Amino acid sequence: MPGIRSERWDETSVREPYPTLFLSASATMLAPKEEPMPRITLYHGTANDFHAFDELSVGRGREPNSALGVHLVEDPAAAAEYARLCARSRNSAEPRVLVVEVEVERVATCTSRRDFLGLDDDAGHGRTHEDFAEQRRRLMEEGYQAIVCDEIGDDLAGCWTVFDPASIRIVRRMTIEESLMAAESHTPGALWDIEFENVDLFEDRVAVPALGR
Repeated sequence: MPGIRSERWDETSVREPYPTLFLSASATMLAPKEEPMPRITLYHGTANDFHAFDELSVGRGREPNSALGVHLVEDPAAAAEYARLCARSRNSAEPRVLVVEVEVERVATCTSRRDFLGLDDDAGHGRTHEDFAEQRRRLMEEGYQAIVCDEIGDDLAGCWTVFDPASIRIVRRMTIEESLMAAESHTPGALWDIEFENVDLFEDRVAVPALGR
């Protein structure tokens, strides 16, 4: 039988192959299973009609940091406000809030408001889409799945940017009214299984352990 005979197979014996088969089965049974990534629930406000996030979702905004990834927030009310802003543009659909699940286990934290918003650098120039796209590539190469704002202003509190759109799954769509009602009883999810590290976006970018969130 294919896959059973060992190099020591003896045509006069039927005993030799079985220990080899048994050891192979034991090794398979004892092999550690790969642990799934932690999943967190976040929110995305939009006035565009789409069914999934993809690479076309990255870099479409006027703001240069739209090239960093897909922007999400922890608070459904904040997502609702952003959806209202999006609805002011022409040819927009009805504003809505998307409830999404994201797989992340290693997250960079940004403590520089200037860096995250792409404000003027030391030379007096604002950051470009290309600048943020380069930082996205570098952070992904270093093993990060997202970056989150940490203590850089109430308007950016709980703001996440996820690098890989494929790691985002839409689980529900809410109206503005539904999202505001959800915000009244909303409590942030547990983030204990996620590794956070402070990272400078546009400077030396030396990672140090974060104190936690």
